Amino acid sequence: MSPLALFSKKRNHFLTITYKDASDKEQAGVFELGKDIVRTTLKILEVRTGKEITFQDEEACKQYKTPKECTGK
Repeated sequence: MSPLALFSKKRNHFLTITYKDASDKEQAGVFELGKDIVRTTLKILEVRTGKEITFQDEEACKQYKTPKECTGK
């Protein structure tokens, strides 16, 4: 193992899309996104679906939106 790998702060970016199928059953797809396409992909999905992105936690939200938008204040 490389000594540099010990100090690397690699962050994985996962996108989960949930939906109901034709039988009205909940379905989900999980995708891993490269760090260079996260913001663009989320914006495209938000615009094309007309639905707001929800985040797992406030820290994840702050990577995409302003802190004010994440707290809802």
